Amino acid sequence: MSSLFLYLIKVTACSLLFYGYYLLALRNKRFHQWNRYYLLGATLLSAIIPLLHIPFVPDDSTRGGLITYTSRVLEVRDNWLPMVTITPERSFSVADYAAGAYVLGILLLLFRLVLGLRRMIRLIRQHEKIHFADYILVPSAGSSGPYSFFRYICWDTAVEEDSDEGRHMLRHELAHVREKHSADKLFMELACALFWCNPVFHLFRKELSLVHEFIADEKATGQEAPAAYAACILLQPFGHAPELFSNTFFHPPVKRRLRMLLRPSGNGRAYLRRLLVIPLLAVVAVLFSFTQYPGLQVTLTKVTGATSGNMLFPDEPAAAMPADTVPDAKKPAAQRVPPPPPPAPSQKSKTPPPPPPAPPRQKDSRGFDTSRNALYTFVQKMPEFPGGDKAMMNYLREHVRYPAEAREENIQGTIIVQFIVSPDGSLSNIKTIGAHKGGGLEEEAVRIVKTMPRWQPGIQDNKPVRVQYALPIRFMLQASGPARSAADSSRNGPAANKVYTFVEKMPAFPGGDEALMHYLRDHIHYPDVAREKNIQGTVVVQFIVGTDGSLSHVHTVEKPKGGGLEEEAIRVVQAMPRWQPGSQDGKLVVVQYSLPVRFLLQ
Repeated sequence: MSSLFLYLIKVTACSLLFYGYYLLALRNKRFHQWNRYYLLGATLLSAIIPLLHIPFVPDDSTRGGLITYTSRVLEVRDNWLPMVTITPERSFSVADYAAGAYVLGILLLLFRLVLGLRRMIRLIRQHEKIHFADYILVPSAGSSGPYSFFRYICWDTAVEEDSDEGRHMLRHELAHVREKHSADKLFMELACALFWCNPVFHLFRKELSLVHEFIADEKATGQEAPAAYAACILLQPFGHAPELFSNTFFHPPVKRRLRMLLRPSGNGRAYLRRLLVIPLLAVVAVLFSFTQYPGLQVTLTKVTGATSGNMLFPDEPAAAMPADTVPDAKKPAAQRVPPPPPPAPSQKSKTPPPPPPAPPRQKDSRGFDTSRNALYTFVQKMPEFPGGDKAMMNYLREHVRYPAEAREENIQGTIIVQFIVSPDGSLSNIKTIGAHKGGGLEEEAVRIVKTMPRWQPGIQDNKPVRVQYALPIRFMLQASGPARSAADSSRNGPAANKVYTFVEKMPAFPGGDEALMHYLRDHIHYPDVAREKNIQGTVVVQFIVGTDGSLSHVHTVEKPKGGGLEEEAIRVVQAMPRWQPGSQDGKLVVVQYSLPVRFLLQ
């Protein structure tokens, strides 16, 4: 709903700029046709421009930030369960009620418009019609004065057509018919119904009705002196049009109509006033439509996979790349650290002659370097692990090991391994980038990449080329405190007072993972405070499964989200039935377990 309200705010702001220009440069000026089309165009553009997203491409100086193509993120955890996503039951918020009221207002105004059209059509059908070349006269006794609706002119029989007043009125209504002013009014009624909360559109409608009268008065006067026509307007009793979208001769305010009728034609500056619409359109487009196109500065990221022991869960959503992995080349120019200046040459040493200039590099029509040693960061076909992404994930799943030192010191984080894929598929220049995590994470990530087989090389212009590539590997621990792995304590054998983090047979909810998912969806409730404050996120609940399957030491880890999410996750875990306990070497053991629960608002 927030996107709807934001769009309405943009429409109002956009129309306000158009209306401000109209008041300053166009209102009460003699170029009535220009004002007519400007008001119609301003209404239409105010509704369309906020919907446009025109990409703005920075210049070349800001586009040099791309460093590598980034593949999927690999998560390495000591024990992991598929994440449960909790979506709250549908409930109506204040924004929903506001949106409902807005839609209800639209329906009421559209219903009112349809009723008006129906009344007008019924009124025309009830009376005799006299057909002429370009209009249809509908005489009726006791009507509220002459008024027009598309090709129909409803005429009061009390007014003599051959009198001076009658001729003026007929020419006036004929101008409305020939200029198709009823179509303009119907369009404005629709716009005011759809955007009834925008006061500027109602001002547009009012001004457009007056401009219609200015045009009709000007055409009705013709070559005659405007004084006689002005006297006709003043002497006639004022009535009203039966519907908002009809055009009546008796349209107030009379003062503005007479002033425009008697005003002399404008001077040469009127042309400049109309030209100001060009910079106005540019300003409105920049403010409401242009969006900066990141171009080649965005690192491409695919969906993530996650490894847990010997299990692969490929549907885990991708995590955003941490800021500390952005190399210096990708940072803005103001944040780059300049290289140190070269040391001053010794006075005793002689300056060596400069080396010969390097041969010019060959470039294609698009500016790509086509020399043999050119290094690309993005090509038409990116390098690929043999067998594709699935094969790479299987390889990583089988070969990556969480370093023992990192597990003991509770070190986790994302390691970005950067390397170059040569035209023959070999990997070189393997290194890690970003902040150092320690605990052997960098060494393990580099080791696994070095042991990979040859890749399928990148292709540019149907030729294999050297491509820089990056592979993010996210190491994540879910265990802490006194917990220990079965591998670390297998030498002493399992004991009842020892807590394990990974065993041969992990604890399981009665009925398996699917039954656990159903249990959580049936019993967990989205907290009202979190829903009202739009709080969402993943809560990791950690607990100990005893040898009898009971759950204890239930608590959450990681930074609290607030809004009652942690309390609700703990409550539903504490209410769970007994689990099937874990076992090691054929004996039941105590196991520490982590359950990630993702709260998501619709």
